[in-house]
Amino acid sequence: MNNTVPFPEQKRRDDNEQPATPPPPTGWLRFADRAVDWAGDRIEEILDVPIYGWKGLATWLKTLIILTGTALILWAAWWGITALIDAVRAAAWHSQGTGLIATMHQPVWDYLQTHTAELPVSATTAYTAWQLFGTASFIASWWLRATGARLT
Repeated sequence: MNNTVPFPEQKRRDDNEQPATPPPPTGWLRFADRAVDWAGDRIEEILDVPIYGWKGLATWLKTLIILTGTALILWAAWWGITALIDAVRAAAWHSQGTGLIATMHQPVWDYLQTHTAELPVSATTAYTAWQLFGTASFIASWWLRATGARLT
């Protein structure tokens, strides 16, 4: 008679078989999972704004959105103003080929030089005042939507 007690048959895991539950993430994997979840929640909050309004959005996120928008607007304005200044500087203002500025300004300059001889103001001062007044009236007429004034 055999006095050995057989051990219960143990199940061997095949190489193809996966463990029942994956091990919990540690270190960077856990951080990455939490960061992705956090970013997903913030995106959901932003996408819910058209439905539920700004009330449910976190204050710091509202501030971030407003500051980002303001920075983009200021950057676009800076870029536009810089491009405009560069375009004005690059134009051929005193070139004899175009004559655009000379056509508008030369008659005024000649008139002021001949008619300010008896006045207590010089022709250069009168010409500068004419340019400043013209620029200010153009801006004011644009602001007040006065089309006739803009044309003059």
